[in-house]
Amino acid sequence: MKLKNWIQIVLLVGLISLGIGSAFYEKFLLDECSKDWKATVVDMHERRKRGYYMKYQYYVNGKKFSSTEPIRDTEVSLFNVGDTINITVSCSYPDVSSYKPIEGI
Repeated sequence: MKLKNWIQIVLLVGLISLGIGSAFYEKFLLDECSKDWKATVVDMHERRKRGYYMKYQYYVNGKKFSSTEPIRDTEVSLFNVGDTINITVSCSYPDVSSYKPIEGI
């Protein structure tokens, strides 16, 4: 293999590892210490072949944070821009949050 191909493979594996590691770290932070919070839906959109996503904003100690997360197809019709939703926010890193799906849907 050429050096160029090896470099591309190493970069690809590195990016995938970084993404997976980041997701596990955020889950760890939320499992370690989190609190229930309220957020406002600011955008709903569909990503081709990836499903529906919801962007929400919330405030912690007067500072604004936002996040975008996938939602189930069955939940799309339940939300509109401006609605209030329940999320979980990390105690130590308020920029780390997770949407709490509606149970029973």
